[in-house]
Amino acid sequence: MDIDSSSSSSSSSRSDISKEFEYDIKVVSNAVLGAITAKSKLLATKEDTIMKNLITDILELQVKKLELKLLRFENIEQQLQKSKEGYEQLNIDLEKEKESLMKELNSKSNPNSNPTTPNNINVPDTNNITTNSTSPNNNNVIDSNNITDSNINNNNEASAQI
Repeated sequence: MDIDSSSSSSSSSRSDISKEFEYDIKVVSNAVLGAITAKSKLLATKEDTIMKNLITDILELQVKKLELKLLRFENIEQQLQKSKEGYEQLNIDLEKEKESLMKELNSKSNPNSNPTTPNNINVPDTNNITTNSTSPNNNNVIDSNNITDSNINNNNEASAQI
C-alpha cells in the first residue's frame, strides 16, 4: 500500500503545482495585458496630441494662404481703382477736347461768329462793314454782299504789298 499512497500523494502534489502554476500564469498574463493596455492608452494619447498639433498647423497654413490671397486681391483692387480713375480722367479730357473742337467747328461754319486767329487776335466781322461809295471801281471800299475767298485773298495780298 505504500506504493499506492505515494502515488496518490504525488498526484495531489502535482495537481497543486499545476493549479499554482495556472494561477501564476493568470496573474502574469493579467499584468502583461494591463501593461499593454496602459502603454496603448499612452500611445493613443500621444498620437491624438500629434494629430491635434498637425491639424492646428494645417489650419494655420490655410488661414495664412487665405490672408495672402486677400492681400493679392486688395492689390488688384487698388490697381483697378487707379486704372478706373485714369480712364475717367481720360474720358473727361476727351470730352473737353470734343467740346473745344465742336466750338471751333461751329465758329468756322457760322459766319456770324467772331473767329480769332491762333495768336488770339480778333479779326473784324465782315458783316458789319458798310459801303460808302456806289462806284464799282473804287478798290478801297468793300462790298459786304460780294465777299468771296478770292476777294479776301486779294485784299490780304494788297495789304501785304503796302
